[in-house]
Amino acid sequence: AVGAALRAGGRPAGGYLFCDAGLPVEQGPRVTRLDLLAREDPAMAAGFRAELEAGGRFPGWSDRDLAPLVPDAAARAALLACLRPRGLDFFTEPLPGQPPGWPDGPCGYLHLSAAYDRWLEWAAGLGWPVARLPAGHFHALVDPDGLAAAMLALLGRM
Repeated sequence: AVGAALRAGGRPAGGYLFCDAGLPVEQGPRVTRLDLLAREDPAMAAGFRAELEAGGRFPGWSDRDLAPLVPDAAARAALLACLRPRGLDFFTEPLPGQPPGWPDGPCGYLHLSAAYDRWLEWAAGLGWPVARLPAGHFHALVDPDGLAAAMLALLGRM
């Protein structure tokens, strides 16, 4: 969507750097977030679906859950204030496929946490430059300068 908006304004995307994130899914049948999870871990996806069908919402993190991951109390409070827990409808909503001609710029992938191993492998399989910074998914809140340095180093390889 960002690339399309840039192109619509007459500016091509300079590139795409994904940081501990999912990647645009292939064209074809629409898949959902639960479908993607089921590809990685069918049992976990089934349990997650059952929890959502029973009225659960995700994420439902508490201050106590996040304390080991985000030690700074103010940063943790800001993160918690921004959370928007979602129900089943969000996780079963079809995701848009890759737009025609995507990617239209160089791509890279910065991996921070094990939850995104599959996406790192996919990016590497596409021949993209990849890097690992074993720091945790919320590293931007823990060490923004370190994360920025890792991103800049990867951008230099794209």
